[in-house]
Amino acid sequence: MYANTHTQQSGTGKQTNNAREEARQIIKRVCGANEDDALIFSGNGTTVRCIFVLIYLECSKFTCK
Repeated sequence: MYANTHTQQSGTGKQTNNAREEARQIIKRVCGANEDDALIFSGNGTTVRCIFVLIYLECSKFTCK
């Protein structure tokens, strides 16, 4: 079963959220990250998320093609 991770009102939502957080910790451990490092799950479209991060950080010196 799967539920939106923003839904904490059901057992399924809580279980999905716990699975996501466990995956986050595993990926960070494998990549050598620590608690000061962020791991961002970008959904679909990594290029779009990279552009979003650049825009969010106002990195206008970068050109996204």
